[in-house]
Amino acid sequence: MSIFLSRLKELLQESGKQQKDICADLGIRTQKLSNWKTGYSEPNFDDLVMLANYFEVSTDYLLGNGENLGGTLKTATTALLKEEKSLLNDFRTLSKVEQVQVKEYVSFLAEKHKK
Repeated sequence: MSIFLSRLKELLQESGKQQKDICADLGIRTQKLSNWKTGYSEPNFDDLVMLANYFEVSTDYLLGNGENLGGTLKTATTALLKEEKSLLNDFRTLSKVEQVQVKEYVSFLAEKHKK
């Protein structure tokens, strides 16, 4: 079994979600995921990135380039609440100027809360 295949199966199991729900989240057919799970086919580059983003691991981790390359990223983001992940995703869509403004506002609110 390839490292990709074993890591994909591990991530699918850890997600606790049904295959049909994951496919709906990813916008792919269930047959496509089934083919990856069985080793019948492998994802292309875009699909690999999509899987890495979905499971919050690195593409290197999925490909087996190092044991801990995905674990660190996964551990760091797994502890985030759903609302925090949503905020982070929204933050990443902002321009650099808007990100600075958000940081300043959050700092302002944090200071206000301390008082």
